[in-house]
Amino acid sequence: DIKAQGLIHSGWGKTIRISDDNSGLLHGVYIGAGPYISIGTEVTFDQNLLNILGSNTNTYLPNSTFTIADTTHDQFAGAITGGYRVRVPVSGLSSAGSDQDGLYLGMNYNHLQGFHYDTFDLDVRFNTDANGLITFRPGTIPIGVNRITSSDGRGFSIDLASGLIVNRWVFGIAAHGVANRIDWSELRSERYELAT
Repeated sequence: DIKAQGLIHSGWGKTIRISDDNSGLLHGVYIGAGPYISIGTEVTFDQNLLNILGSNTNTYLPNSTFTIADTTHDQFAGAITGGYRVRVPVSGLSSAGSDQDGLYLGMNYNHLQGFHYDTFDLDVRFNTDANGLITFRPGTIPIGVNRITSSDGRGFSIDLASGLIVNRWVFGIAAHGVANRIDWSELRSERYELAT
């Protein structure tokens, strides 16, 4: 099995200060927008097929069926982001502290507006005859593809982050895309088959 997936989420925006008192406590609100794209695939190969293809000698498995299955999906959306930022001063961490030192906390809420969704389910089937050679069996479908699409979806995701700055040292941890989801509507389904 081969599995791969990824998320592209880059946004452009600005943090607006809403409070900055003499103690160094700072509050801010973030407003931004950007693309939100997720892509994933999962491929499954029949182990007997891999054994044949990887063999150093001619190998035949008569009256057998070998399969390859793949599911690939992609989602294209735009994210409108609102967030909150706070810097809490932490005294006594370093003797040469600066006005940047402190504990930073942030959270983003991303409203996701989906523009395009695609899922491809691919099934490939190889059949062999009594001699172990590839053949076509009536009533079987050598290649079949199910496709589901949509152009209207809505969802959300949450980003969380924290950081500590101490005398030019930065320590941080973040989690992006927490609970991310898009609910798609008006799904359309298509079926493609290679008959022989």
